[in-house]
Amino acid sequence: MSTKPVIFSRPRLPTRESIGKLKPAPFPPKQILTHVATNVSVSWGWYDQSQGVVQWTFKNSDSKAHSVILLRNGYYFGGAFWPVYYANSNGRGASATNPADNFGVDFLDGSKSITPLVDNGVTNNSAPLALVGFNIFDVKSVSTSNSVVCFIFTIAPNTSWSILEGGFTEFSPSGISLYEVTPLVGQDFCIGYDQQRVVDWDLQTQTNLQGYSPNPSTFNTWLLLAESDAPFDVLPYNDSYSAGPCVTPSPSCSQYLEQALNDFEEEKYDSMLKDITDWIQCKTTSGWAQLEDKEKKSIEGFLNRFKELMEHM
Repeated sequence: MSTKPVIFSRPRLPTRESIGKLKPAPFPPKQILTHVATNVSVSWGWYDQSQGVVQWTFKNSDSKAHSVILLRNGYYFGGAFWPVYYANSNGRGASATNPADNFGVDFLDGSKSITPLVDNGVTNNSAPLALVGFNIFDVKSVSTSNSVVCFIFTIAPNTSWSILEGGFTEFSPSGISLYEVTPLVGQDFCIGYDQQRVVDWDLQTQTNLQGYSPNPSTFNTWLLLAESDAPFDVLPYNDSYSAGPCVTPSPSCSQYLEQALNDFEEEKYDSMLKDITDWIQCKTTSGWAQLEDKEKKSIEGFLNRFKELMEHM
């Protein structure tokens, strides 16, 4: 883990140089909530106001552990730069060579029960990621129109846990709401991200950290359901989420016919025959039920060229 505080971001995160100079604020946390989860509350206070860094403190007053998501300033905590956090954590990406770039973030393991967060101290605490669905009744319907990737805060019974967030240099946290989430299913999901998230991170922080690769990737993680009144508030990025592992598209068989037609036009008949053989093998593997539009056009092109040749014989 980094010797510098682990600070997650909303727009206007402090530079890494300034992070090293952070000093805790001496005054108590504030609490202005528009929605409060039944069993868990959250409060915030300035960790270093001059650098726009706040400290969030979650408190579970129940005798059982509970998982929640935090909405503030229009989107859920962790929902902006999660591809960067995951890609540069625990030996991945930049964290492999520079401990200061270790965010300590993983996706929840879908093959294991969700356990409460361990308190490593506010400067070292980080939370895991997972998919959160809003009014989803069938896991097969998971998409960017009803789900988000964000931090999941699972708080142990009768305890408090804190985390830092930067970016509040021009305004304070607002529209704060805490919603409980319930595990629905742990399984493979294909999760892709908009590269603009990484671009925005690098522009904001003046770094060159990367997102994870390949994009999309398969994650065995949890899909959790948010409370029914939790708003589906997301940032305008073009991600992709779907149930099940990512499937690499097989090459279109039409490419072989297109190349065969080109070879025919250039009188490369040996190559043409090989292309047609490759097309037949491809169709045998993928199925003959329906010809692609490109395949139909290529076949029409062959027939027209043969007709022209026959007319000139």
